[in-house]
Amino acid sequence: MRGGSGCSLLLLAALAGCAPKNWAPKPKPLPEPSAAELRSASERINRLHRELARCESLRRRPIPFEEERLIGEKRAIDCARENGGFWVDVPDGLSLQESMALPSPPDTAANRLQRYVNLVGMNLGAQSPRPTLPWTFGVLRSDEARLCVGAGGLVLVTAGLLRLLENEAELAGVLGNGIGQVVLKSHLEVASKTREERCRLELMSEAGRKLNPEVTLQLATPHDERQAETLRAARKMSDELMLQVAEQSIAESVASQLDWEGADRLSAELLISAGYDPGEYLKLLGRLPEDKGPGTGIPPNAGRQAALSRWLAGLRPSAAGFSPYADWPFRRYKRPPLGAELAVLRR
Repeated sequence: MRGGSGCSLLLLAALAGCAPKNWAPKPKPLPEPSAAELRSASERINRLHRELARCESLRRRPIPFEEERLIGEKRAIDCARENGGFWVDVPDGLSLQESMALPSPPDTAANRLQRYVNLVGMNLGAQSPRPTLPWTFGVLRSDEARLCVGAGGLVLVTAGLLRLLENEAELAGVLGNGIGQVVLKSHLEVASKTREERCRLELMSEAGRKLNPEVTLQLATPHDERQAETLRAARKMSDELMLQVAEQSIAESVASQLDWEGADRLSAELLISAGYDPGEYLKLLGRLPEDKGPGTGIPPNAGRQAALSRWLAGLRPSAAGFSPYADWPFRRYKRPPLGAELAVLRR
């Protein structure tokens, strides 16, 4: 009776949620997979490893300019959708693409703004290490302060960012940073890594949907642990929620892999080459609002400002008077006012 009472109390405690912490019902043993099932799973995993190796080759493959531009155009379209569209006037009956192809778009305030930003940007692009790119600059309607860069020479700036600028040297600095990102091909490197990760994700997800959990456990014992780890990861990736999380993780890694400080330095070089005071862009970095969006990966502005300040200080002529920048610290360089075209943003 005592033994029966003990069992009854333990059963009641379990039902009430107060069973001893170290007590748990024993799981039912899984059926032993057959030798044929193990052999099939092993062959499938070996094949998966070979396919995953091909994913890695996608990252190493050179990207021709035509593909680079297509990547940039897709990025620009996504940015336009996320930021209220382009600040441009389209004639009645025409699409945006047809309007942009016109030899002379309508002379409106919005289109004059686009022309002005393109004029400043193309002057810098022509002096960059990639002067022959079809540089294209544009204004987006968003009130957020954002810069959007697409591979192949596409640089878009939001109305919200333009409203923060105090002179044309600052505008040139912002566009110069976008040019720097294109020149450094940061977005292409990210695109190649993203292509590899998505290839791996799709292969792992497909394999995971076909796997037998009993085979996974069996392979995890004295068999090939590398195969077992691949199986476990593949089954995890077969879950739809995990797929969404993985895709989001890939998207959020883009900004963190861009060379922001390198683009700032190249922007300062372009400003000096064009006769603008690079100190104006340095001051702007201290005024820009921080992008606190989740997973942005953008380094703090204070860090970028300090890095650029150190770089500019390094241009100072030596004691012997030698410096490739004889006009350092560039105080006599121009800080022209912003063009009247930006007045449309303040209406």
